Amino acid sequence: MNDRPLFGPASDVAVTYPVRRMARRTDPHTSILAALDVLPHTANGRMRALVALRAAGERGLTDFELEELTGIKQTSIGKRRLDLMRLGLVVAKEGARRPTSSRSLAQVWIAV
Repeated sequence: MNDRPLFGPASDVAVTYPVRRMARRTDPHTSILAALDVLPHTANGRMRALVALRAAGERGLTDFELEELTGIKQTSIGKRRLDLMRLGLVVAKEGARRPTSSRSLAQVWIAV
């Protein structure tokens, strides 16, 4: 039987690439568990965001517009859009911002 803890410095093998990107090594165990819980849903969210952004073309979309089109909350779809940005599939549209429902300006994103 292995007496190593499930999480923490002695169990680095258990916390592999996807989870490390979503939770820091120094985060509490609850953050790591939350990252594991959401992991199956992230690929679906990324795909839905990418499809919507490609369909929008050069007009692009804000995270708030992505929320309307995908049905995924702005805070969550923004994380998936950030994943796509880090993968080089999405970029900020130069100088493009649109007002949100609260009248603040939101960055417009386009698929590469």
